[in-house]
Amino acid sequence: MDKAREFLDIVIKLEKVVAQKGNKLPEEKALTFLQYRALSFVSEKDFATISELGDNIGVSSSSATQIVERLIEQDFLKKERSIADRRVVEVGLTESGKKQYRKMDKEVLGEIAEILKVLGKKDADEMIRINKKILNKLSTK
Repeated sequence: MDKAREFLDIVIKLEKVVAQKGNKLPEEKALTFLQYRALSFVSEKDFATISELGDNIGVSSSSATQIVERLIEQDFLKKERSIADRRVVEVGLTESGKKQYRKMDKEVLGEIAEILKVLGKKDADEMIRINKKILNKLSTK
């Protein structure tokens, strides 16, 4: 169990460090890690429903709604009616949201690249392989 606790502590600390990257922004434009993940998901799809977003980032629809409302207040997301079904509301990135997401994504990826550089190619490849193995195991439960 000691290794399990150590692993969990590392995962929590890593998520916290990545989440803090969004807090370098001015207070009104700061992003939480979940908000960053929401912007990332929406940027990949162009538009998504709130339930799709919640499923993707691992939160309930009500939590996803709160995240979306905050991102709308910050002018990062916008709501639109679905072209396919006018009853469905989807969210998409605003121009400001696209810009902010690209900025934060570049910062996060830069930090990760620095970490991988410190590890060296062999250890970085091994870390990625192990993490994929863990993700696969967790995904099949």
